[in-house]
Amino acid sequence: MARKTVTRGRSEVEPIPETRYAQAVDGGQIAYQVAGSGPTVMLGFNPYALIDVMWEEPRFVRLLDRLSSFTRHVWLDPRDQRSSSVHPGGGAQIIESVTDDMVAVLDALDEERAIVLGMARPPALLFAATHPARTSALILVGASARFREDEGYLGLDNGAVEQMVARIEPE
Repeated sequence: MARKTVTRGRSEVEPIPETRYAQAVDGGQIAYQVAGSGPTVMLGFNPYALIDVMWEEPRFVRLLDRLSSFTRHVWLDPRDQRSSSVHPGGGAQIIESVTDDMVAVLDALDEERAIVLGMARPPALLFAATHPARTSALILVGASARFREDEGYLGLDNGAVEQMVARIEPE
């Protein structure tokens, strides 16, 4: 049987999943969607498109459909994103709060372990480092050996690195 193709961004292979909500330890709500089937669970979040619109982007839908052909995958909107509630600490999203949201979603699904898909690398790395018993594998998308530019190495200039660090570590 041939795989169906993606038309106008919407998946013809996988129906758009229902958005569910996991309860965070502080009472907040974390929006997530489950797609695909299979014994393996892959957990990730797309920092470029929120779960309520990611099924409209044709290139991302192709990835979602391919994943659905061999695994069950879970996508979440960390707090302070459109579909999830606001983090009680304010609008700044801290890496630790994203990893806490990842744990809450796995708990809501009653899943002990998951393959962590790092489209947003810092939260994926922190999750794998702080929850090794819950991480069966770690996949990093677009990983690099360093962020700063250097002779013979394309990267971010010092100003861009400082801006990124300021967002991660608010004063």
